[in-house]
Amino acid sequence: MSEPPNLFTVAAAEGDHSPVPEGYRSRHVSLGEALGASLLGGTLYELPPDVSGGSTLSDANAARHRESGHPAAERTVATLTLAEICERHADATIDFLSVDVEGHEREVLAGGDWKTWRPRIVLVEATEPTTTIPTHEKWEDILLGAGYLFAAFDGLNRYYVREEEAELAPVLAVPVNCLDDYTPHEVSRQLLDLGWAADQAARQLAASRAVNATLLQEYQGFARELNLLRARYEKLERALTATRAQCEAVRAMVVEGGDGPAEAPAAPDPMDGVSPASLAVARRLTGLSAQHPKAAAAAKTALRKGLQVKRSLSDRGR
Repeated sequence: MSEPPNLFTVAAAEGDHSPVPEGYRSRHVSLGEALGASLLGGTLYELPPDVSGGSTLSDANAARHRESGHPAAERTVATLTLAEICERHADATIDFLSVDVEGHEREVLAGGDWKTWRPRIVLVEATEPTTTIPTHEKWEDILLGAGYLFAAFDGLNRYYVREEEAELAPVLAVPVNCLDDYTPHEVSRQLLDLGWAADQAARQLAASRAVNATLLQEYQGFARELNLLRARYEKLERALTATRAQCEAVRAMVVEGGDGPAEAPAAPDPMDGVSPASLAVARRLTGLSAQHPKAAAAAKTALRKGLQVKRSLSDRGR
């Protein structure tokens, strides 16, 4: 978007400045000066702040305000001409000049150098204050004589274009309408506010997404750690089951080699005649049988043969 042009406001009365559009604020120059046809100065009739827009250098308008119950404070002010203001502050091309001086139009326009400084469009308030009485016949000849063409009247202001850009006249002649595809100021303000809110929401959304991404990474890390812990738990559970099975097997072997219940009828002692040393070996083999089943089986076989030999020798001795 191109940068807005410079904007100059010239007003001698305190507070007599219209609001400056936001896009122009950085390029706005406000001049507390009074304009006239010469540098001789004049009397400014300054109204109270609530009606300061009616302040004027026109004696006739000041008298009308007094009759309406709005007496003005009088003070003498220095005046500059429009030509001098342009010389000091204007660019080579002035796009738009608005003259709203409460009955002082002729003096302001008479102070312009219309050959050197030729605004493309000139707007001049063209009715007596707070009325529909036209006043353009008092000053229009200055613009027409300077090569300006009348373009339009909106009920309050008259618009003029310089003759070298006469093609602008028909554009201004048609009031703003639904075919212009324009955006009212109120809607534009709302759009700006909504745009700002949307930017804020977008920034908050981006921040939330960043937080969510961090949380997701943490969750994925926890999930991996949980899977590892689950695998370790299952491995330990299998080891515990195997250990329990081994314990049960050892317990069964111990019970099998014990004396049995006290109330059971006496049965031949299978260990009768077994020496303490042999019994100790058997018990040791019983404990190791679960860990080394093949070796245990071989040991048991050898022990059994040894017992048979011992019994055979005992029988012969008798």
